[in-house]
Amino acid sequence: MPNGSPLRAMRGRKGQLGLTLVELMVASVIALAITAALVGVFANNSRARTELDRSNRQIEGGRYAIELLSEELRVAGFFGEVQLEGAAYATPSACAVDAGQLGWDDSPLGAPVPLQAIYAAQACLSDRAAGPVSSLNVVSPAVAIRRLSTDAIAPAAVVSTNDYVQVSACKSDPTGTPLVIEDEASDFTLRSLDCATLAPVRRVVQRTYFIASCSNCGIDTIPSLKRIEMVGGALQLDTMVEGIEAIGLDLGFDTDDDGSPDAWRLTVDANPGTSDWSNVMAVRLHVLSRTTEATAGYQDAKVYALGLAGTVGPFNDGFKRRVYSTVIRLNNPAGRREL
Repeated sequence: MPNGSPLRAMRGRKGQLGLTLVELMVASVIALAITAALVGVFANNSRARTELDRSNRQIEGGRYAIELLSEELRVAGFFGEVQLEGAAYATPSACAVDAGQLGWDDSPLGAPVPLQAIYAAQACLSDRAAGPVSSLNVVSPAVAIRRLSTDAIAPAAVVSTNDYVQVSACKSDPTGTPLVIEDEASDFTLRSLDCATLAPVRRVVQRTYFIASCSNCGIDTIPSLKRIEMVGGALQLDTMVEGIEAIGLDLGFDTDDDGSPDAWRLTVDANPGTSDWSNVMAVRLHVLSRTTEATAGYQDAKVYALGLAGTVGPFNDGFKRRVYSTVIRLNNPAGRREL
């Protein structure tokens, strides 16, 4: 058979088919190394993505909490058309459920203080966290904010069991009844400036914010900012922001009746006439936010400043934290004194 025969060509092709055991083992090792590297890259990216998501939620929660409290403080003491000259200010409980318990009265005129920082225990704040306690032995206060609704409605639209305030603008209305504080549509008889239509009404509002030891109590232990609100003759409790661990309030008291803060304190003191709650004109607000889940291998050894309350930490745990601070002017109490 000649040299270029089909048989010789077929034998040559058979000699090149398949892999030796050594070649197979080398290829397997290389494949395993590549797979391990890919798994490591994926795991690292997953951890980084998880940690970034935790940090983003912590930042978002802290910013939302301070914005929420700031907005509430800016409208504290909004009492609509009520003329407060000569009014007696009450310091009611955070557990009040109606206008009478808040100190609203038409004769003699009475109204609640716009803002109150409450450090003592309150029966209705059952989820309230015990700590953290600051370096000056100060706990996070509950913040009670009182006002009337910024939305005025017609008397016919009132919801029974909610309390409302109606103020007369008609010179023909009885001078002995400048305002009505009731919960039924038929009770609101005061008139507007035209003396023909009924004057609008505004709902009585009290909202108290506090730090709770849990978001969904009995299921988790995530510290949270909660709100208890007077609605329909009862108290409604809501979780507002998870991961809020502490707040600090520096209160600016007006001591010369010009609407500007002259002294900063944590609470009222013994100064007669100048250190009562009705003289608070501004707040320096501090909010401590933390991640809702711990980070493996991380230890929080930082110290966090909460204004006049002092510092908290180090916590020596795996949660990451951050403090947000701002200054808020109480527009309504301050504005009335500047006129």
